[in-house]
Amino acid sequence: MAEPELIEDFFGVYLLYNINPKYKGRTYIGYTRDPNRRLMQHNRGTWAGGAHRTSNKGPWKMVMIVHGFPNNISALRNPAKTTRLQHLNLKRVPRKETEFRFQLRVLSQMLRVGPWCRLPLLIRWLEKDFFEEFPPEREPPSHMKICHGPVKSRNLKKVKKNTDLPHTECLICSGYITSAESKLTCLNSDCELISHITCLAKLFLEPSEFVPLEGLCPFCGTNLKWGDLIRKIKGCSEVPRGDAMSQDDDEGDDEDAASAGLAPLKELNDGNKMPMLALGTHNMLWNDKHSHEDVVPALREALQRLKMDYVDLYLIHFPIGEKKQGIVVMAHSPFGFMVYRETLDSPPPKANDPVLTKIANKYGKTTFQVVLRYLFERGTAPVPKSADKQRQAENINIFDFKLTEEEIADISKFNKNVRVISGIYWLDHPFYPFDKD
Repeated sequence: MAEPELIEDFFGVYLLYNINPKYKGRTYIGYTRDPNRRLMQHNRGTWAGGAHRTSNKGPWKMVMIVHGFPNNISALRNPAKTTRLQHLNLKRVPRKETEFRFQLRVLSQMLRVGPWCRLPLLIRWLEKDFFEEFPPEREPPSHMKICHGPVKSRNLKKVKKNTDLPHTECLICSGYITSAESKLTCLNSDCELISHITCLAKLFLEPSEFVPLEGLCPFCGTNLKWGDLIRKIKGCSEVPRGDAMSQDDDEGDDEDAASAGLAPLKELNDGNKMPMLALGTHNMLWNDKHSHEDVVPALREALQRLKMDYVDLYLIHFPIGEKKQGIVVMAHSPFGFMVYRETLDSPPPKANDPVLTKIANKYGKTTFQVVLRYLFERGTAPVPKSADKQRQAENINIFDFKLTEEEIADISKFNKNVRVISGIYWLDHPFYPFDKD
């Protein structure tokens, strides 16, 4: 048997195939950081950490795994339910298509849509007897590799790094690189390139794209894969074997938990189980379950997966018409085009707009705080996102002033009926709130 290929910082989505005569042909999709350990768990049962859907139905074979994801968030996850493929209306063809081939067809479509089509993924066949070629019309993007053979993960320990780099200069923009996490170097050890991650990304990006694929080093001309550069930042191939992460670290990988979107459960000393989100539990009603008759069954299904009797908060993903029913609307992307977005048609206002700046100066606030207060006074619940502690504090500090009617009217004049996030999915909804033209 071939030696398994050692992969560092492993994030993968696998396909199981059932070889038990009673259940032969059934499949299961899951996420893992350690495929060998995960397969063992599935074949042993729930007591060993396997999924409920696979327990006591084995043996299972892990026939394929797609890996190379930068993290668990971006992994393919529950492919049968993704909204990115709803326009294709993918359904298994009864009696003409096995469950296994249907899963391969879904995979081939997922690899060709964003965001996955931009990732440096490897499609690995673990069992040669199950290998099938992708049809020419559904081949993966050319930068994705198809390989064969076993794999072994070696996940890195989280090491606290010295992030202070006050005297390191970016050789592209000539500015200082102040954080180790934002510093990129060429994969060619003889190359002198040092740059901000954003500076090199701008050189590699193609028009209208958000994630680089590859590009030529501006110093030595080496062809660089973006995924390889990111893996180098994380320390792949640069740490001794003794720094490998323990195989007992949490995976959070089975499909039930992934599709539920809630934190995994942890065991307490008294033998009970409780959510890690101990201050409150929440779940979300997905786009294809908004019909009146689908809401309660969707919630019950989620509760069954979570092994709970209730959730504290039930969110509606992309609500349409809910404000008419007295439900508070949540305002995602509340700053519109005040923040940088990869688009050519970005209307005003910008963060330094004179109208907003005048109002901000009057109250001793930032223009972003003025916009959040404006949205709050309109009766929405704005949800700003920031990893900066100072900005997080500013985003909360909007309740010690109130805009005048004239100021609200001035801000409202910026409206151009342009959306940051397309709502075309709901175009035919009777309460579609936007201009269909």
